[in-house]
Amino acid sequence: APLFYGWLVSTWVIGMIWGDWAYSWKDVLLNVFFGFNFVPGQAEGIVWISWPIGLEVAFYVLFPFIFRVFNTLGRAIGLLLFTLLLDLGFKYLTVSVLHTPGDFYVHSLFHFLPAFAVGMITFFIYRDYIEGKSLPRGWGYGLMAASVVAYLTWSSQVYLPLLNETAQEELRVALKTAHIHYYGILWQALAYGALVLGLAIAPARALVNRVSEFFGEISYSVYLNHPRVILAFAFV
Repeated sequence: APLFYGWLVSTWVIGMIWGDWAYSWKDVLLNVFFGFNFVPGQAEGIVWISWPIGLEVAFYVLFPFIFRVFNTLGRAIGLLLFTLLLDLGFKYLTVSVLHTPGDFYVHSLFHFLPAFAVGMITFFIYRDYIEGKSLPRGWGYGLMAASVVAYLTWSSQVYLPLLNETAQEELRVALKTAHIHYYGILWQALAYGALVLGLAIAPARALVNRVSEFFGEISYSVYLNHPRVILAFAFV
């Protein structure tokens, strides 16, 4: 991750120039070796919005061992159920028992493991039931529609202000009962998995083209750079 290390050095230089560098060498080493997600108070990382990178690197280290055991669709589904229980247990431990301050649980690997499991399930479905097969394009369009519905359901806060007060409260109660917002990461993973499988069955040129491929290739750089870009244009 050269760009990450570049921003780590840049953040240090900027901090030294402005006199607001407040990190110890221990903090720096945690970020260099991507261990900050496992330490309360450090989970967000020194580089702005770098916490997802810490999660990804940790999962990449674990993935060969995980895949060695959970290497079929059935086992991947079992992994999803196991990680959901692990997530619930870790939330109870950190929030209710240890009262860990900050967003340690929200940024923890245990909270995001179900999403990684959904990614593995998506791969096995593609490998076993889609790759090399000619399936009805309607199935693909159906999966893409399900993806949109799942995402809109999760992101209900976007359209909540459009409803009247009674409808807003009813929707909040319904979502809380269904735990949709608590399992927001899982809903996003399911939505994206359905989109990927739908596009695998029925590639839509509006979504799969040179432009989208280009932005897919640079998405990591766009993500890591965007806070500084937004800050630079804050006066606009």
